[in-house]
Amino acid sequence: LLGCDPGCDPPGSLDGKTYRMFGNVVDYELGGPEDYPGTSPVNGVSTWAFDWSDAAEGPVTVTIDTQPFEGTGAWGTEECNVFVVQFAGSWVAPGGRTHDFSAAGNFLYYDILVEGSLAWSETWRDSGLSGTLDARDAAVSGRQLAN
Repeated sequence: LLGCDPGCDPPGSLDGKTYRMFGNVVDYELGGPEDYPGTSPVNGVSTWAFDWSDAAEGPVTVTIDTQPFEGTGAWGTEECNVFVVQFAGSWVAPGGRTHDFSAAGNFLYYDILVEGSLAWSETWRDSGLSGTLDARDAAVSGRQLAN
């Protein structure tokens, strides 16, 4: 990758790794019922994986709790292991609650850790209720699971 130290990892170094992620919304607005269902990939614990070729820019599949979401990504060309991704889809929580979302994040990958900041917007539906979560900023961090 032009501009990176020759010792930097390529984007494909994320492939085949799964991370136990913890998300915490920092700056957000809720819409709809007062009882937000609480757990979402951006607010709570979930497992994430990134499937990326060695191209610095291009398609990325972000898998959350075994559910794949197609997106795009850009691997940093000036700083090692910094990347951005954008992805969207419909995440289904255990029990069937649906979260239709779009996300954009900045991440740093090193050794067995991934951490970053996400903007996340979702509409959730559960048992006839629905509402929204607009997280302008959410902190996410994860540790690689044994694969």
